[in-house]
Amino acid sequence: MIKYLSQEQTKLIYKSRAWLTPLILFALIMIAFPLSIDLFGKQTSDLFMIIIVISLLLTNYLAIDDILLEDYEDGSLEQFLTQNKSLFSSVLAKLIILIFYKALPLSLLTILFASVNNVDAFIFLDLFLISFFCQILFLNIFLFGSALGINKGGLLGLIVVMPLVFPVIIIFGQSMTLLQNNSSIDSFLLLSLGISFLITPIFSYLSSLILKMHLE
Repeated sequence: MIKYLSQEQTKLIYKSRAWLTPLILFALIMIAFPLSIDLFGKQTSDLFMIIIVISLLLTNYLAIDDILLEDYEDGSLEQFLTQNKSLFSSVLAKLIILIFYKALPLSLLTILFASVNNVDAFIFLDLFLISFFCQILFLNIFLFGSALGINKGGLLGLIVVMPLVFPVIIIFGQSMTLLQNNSSIDSFLLLSLGISFLITPIFSYLSSLILKMHLE
């Protein structure tokens, strides 16, 4: 597994555009947000919690939209099958690297922009954790959708997995509402953490099976 993680890390770092683009996009959205809100005389802290959900959803989709397509087109996935390597391990390693190189930095950026937008520092830890856990759920779902639509276009995969995205949006959105009202989100944190641990290996396995079906 360590070998697969090292390979995926090297690939992602080498493709700096794939790594940096989601972070830059998110930063641009969050910079533009207060500028547009100020035009209407609104307090940015009042709407920040709503904007962050949509921004992270969009950024995570764009971050993973073609994550499997390049390996599919250049024959890397076929080599795994012909060399009897574990496709599941490769997909799981790719997902873990995405979590630490995309979800984690985005969660840290969330806290940075929360401070800029006058969000109460008391909720920063909860905001970081729920953003991180929900992004893990988004990445799992979008990776699964990418595998489903790998030879038919990413949009088809997105349509198929959207029913799975909606519950995560609800959890994320309700958590933001509670944080805005200075209420506890411990139950949502435990729920999102438990689901993250549960679905990460399951969705990686299902994605590897679907990829294998496409290749055969």
